[in-house]
Amino acid sequence: MFGNRVRPHIVLTGERFPQNVTKQCICKPNMQGIMQRAERHQLVTRASLAAPESVRQCRRCTSSRRSKPIPTHTMSSFNSSVLGLAQPLRTKGVIDENNVYVNNFSRAARPLESDVLIKNGILSELKEYGREIIPARCHDASNYLVTDSICDELYAEKVVLGFRAAGLNVRKLVVPVMTDKSGETSTEPSKTREVFDQLVDEIIGSGINKNSCIISLGGGVVNNICGVLAANLYRGITLVHLTTTTMGAFDAAIDFKQGINHPLGKNLLGTYWPASTIVIDPTTFRTLSQRHLLNGIAEALKHGFCQSRELTDLIVKPLAQHGAGKL
Repeated sequence: MFGNRVRPHIVLTGERFPQNVTKQCICKPNMQGIMQRAERHQLVTRASLAAPESVRQCRRCTSSRRSKPIPTHTMSSFNSSVLGLAQPLRTKGVIDENNVYVNNFSRAARPLESDVLIKNGILSELKEYGREIIPARCHDASNYLVTDSICDELYAEKVVLGFRAAGLNVRKLVVPVMTDKSGETSTEPSKTREVFDQLVDEIIGSGINKNSCIISLGGGVVNNICGVLAANLYRGITLVHLTTTTMGAFDAAIDFKQGINHPLGKNLLGTYWPASTIVIDPTTFRTLSQRHLLNGIAEALKHGFCQSRELTDLIVKPLAQHGAGKL
């Protein structure tokens, strides 16, 4: 097909593997694949174009669908910086006294940080704020709102419709709420591996990718369940909290700790995973019972006792004067 012309080859030499030289035909499909793999794995320290005496053409080059050959390149080498190729940071291994090779590897940790938005009535204004709350990388992905059966009745419809009006693809999932011995509602019984597995199956079965977002709508338990979901799906995807209780706003949602319960103990399964955005709408606290109001106040007091006399006084004085009804 090419007569006596010699087609150039790409020669990739990895400094870590000095004997490893890969030769491939430099037709466009092969060239793109080699460069993408080399850049992805960062194994290449230098690259050059060579014209060996003997060339074995690949199937793509000999295909009858190709109307004309790729011109022969005259350059013999080029700087790897043009390709964006670089050798990763590495350490030199050693042989210890027992003749065992020892080495290690590491990578910089992901920074743990979250943005916090506080605004009265913001859950009713998601058509305006939705694309600001949900990161841009998630705007074209399938996103999942996880809520409990109480918040489902109170807020879920307007939240989902608000996000959709903002042009976001959001689907709703609901976890059950139980009633405890005191007659108060509680989502704590749903903070289990079984509920977690059901949510995972539903999300994966419905479609998800690395740009998807898990959105929690509810109190501390829902915030925690969603944190574990986001940290595990695709080894970590975007997490957003829309917290609706004082427990969530003062403790569970404004932390990186994410956990679910195990039959042998509370929060024994979990991880550290940051929410990209935490949204607090104080108007949602109006629907809480006195017990649920005080649950969050108790958590805030704990932070005050440990860190701030000013915060402790800010909480205690109004309660001492007016009781929980002041909230």
